[in-house]
Amino acid sequence: MCKLIDTALQFRAIGVPFIKLKGHTPLKKNWQYTPTHSIENIHTIFENWQRNIGLVLPEDIFVLDADPRNYPEGTN
Repeated sequence: MCKLIDTALQFRAIGVPFIKLKGHTPLKKNWQYTPTHSIENIHTIFENWQRNIGLVLPEDIFVLDADPRNYPEGTN
């Protein structure tokens, strides 16, 4: 199983910044302006953080999250 820090480092490597979440809610106000964390900062952040992260995607990227659990069986 991939650790959360590994996932954050992978996204950091391709230039996609992340934010820390509690559930689906950003922990900081103005989260849209959170810069990409340095690799050193990522290690510090995740020493005691094993919750969700969110990705700060460019405005020209569209994400659709469809959960098959929300559809009657046989319709998806």
